[in-house]
Amino acid sequence: DGEVYVVYDVNPMLTGKLSVGPEHLAKLSVFAGAKREISLSNQTGTVITSFRISSVTDGTWGIDVLDGRYIRDGETRTVEMSAIPGTLSFDIRFTLLTDNREIPYEKNQVILTDGASLILNAR
Repeated sequence: DGEVYVVYDVNPMLTGKLSVGPEHLAKLSVFAGAKREISLSNQTGTVITSFRISSVTDGTWGIDVLDGRYIRDGETRTVEMSAIPGTLSFDIRFTLLTDNREIPYEKNQVILTDGASLILNAR
């Protein structure tokens, strides 16, 4: 779909699929400090009204990192998040404004390090 992903020091299997295993997570955890800047690119075709992040071990959604600001379709915004150092896996939830209704979308176990870039779509 024209999306580009960069994964360092990973060899693709014969199937062409990439797996991120424990050895790669250990390398990524070096970039998983308490404060992280992540880039959110809206490719949904509509407005993103909220974006929440929680550790996979949390029982509730974290605060809205957009803090009341919207991201229009085609825009990219950099946001800051706080996490326990070394934590890599997060659940994300973003809300789209469609026909005057807010519709939530969720994705589990997303790896977020400092400098991560997320391309959000509604597929």
